[in-house]
Amino acid sequence: MDFRAINIIGCGRLGKSIGKLVSSVAGISDVRVCNSTFESSERAVSFIGSGAPVCSIAELPPSSLWMIASPDPAIQGVAQELARHSSLREGDVLFHCSGALSSQVLEAARERGADVASVHPIRSFAEPSLAVDQFRDTYCALEGDSKAVSCVQSLFERIGARVFQVDTEAKVVLHVGHVFSSNYIVTILECAERLYAGAGISPEVYRAFMAPLVQSAVDNSRVLGTARALTGPISRGDEEMVSRHIEELRSKGGDFVDVYVSLAIQASYLAGKQGLDATVVHKLIEMLQGMVRS
Repeated sequence: MDFRAINIIGCGRLGKSIGKLVSSVAGISDVRVCNSTFESSERAVSFIGSGAPVCSIAELPPSSLWMIASPDPAIQGVAQELARHSSLREGDVLFHCSGALSSQVLEAARERGADVASVHPIRSFAEPSLAVDQFRDTYCALEGDSKAVSCVQSLFERIGARVFQVDTEAKVVLHVGHVFSSNYIVTILECAERLYAGAGISPEVYRAFMAPLVQSAVDNSRVLGTARALTGPISRGDEEMVSRHIEELRSKGGDFVDVYVSLAIQASYLAGKQGLDATVVHKLIEMLQGMVRS
């Protein structure tokens, strides 16, 4: 399907990034943007480099392609509002970009006759300019109505994405995986930074050695799989060292103890997959669970 225009509702960091890509790479220059304020819509259009801002959903003109990039809690309401306006027509393709929500939240638009889908680009959009530059080969999870899936897959492949289809019912658990892969990695790195700072290491030094340490763990996990990539005291079954770690954390205030113990328990199971003796794994987990209770 050769799209010539797209209406974008909720054009924040992700919306601006995709809008820029479909305009500059896919050649869709007629981009209409509707944000919560007209000024915000103008800023989004300025970043995209083409198109026009509008004041409200009711003022969006007809289009065969619609994207909702609003925050998750607003997506269903946006779809319901769209369904009340004649500019959304039977056969139009409407998709949203939520990682956790499926196309089912667009049911009001589907009842109106639109074909609906959800597509989730699996990357950070913290900085739109950077996201645009790095978007090529980004994996995108896609599900929904067959026509919408076909159209959205074609569009996203044109802007450089690697699209894979997922069951509608699997969206939430997939999103939980993304949270562990991204958000919680950042959270763990912040914990590590605080510990390094507590050891008297300057940010310039610890940030320099953290980067290759983290990258090597990611590379090893990708090449070898997580079980073979695991290193450290848990992988060796070093109960004494793990116990010393926990006691040291407690002596410094203890706010990391629960995080450490929870991760250590999961690492113990992983060490078992790596080949650590089952008796040693059992002892480690029993010791760690006892520390949670104590």
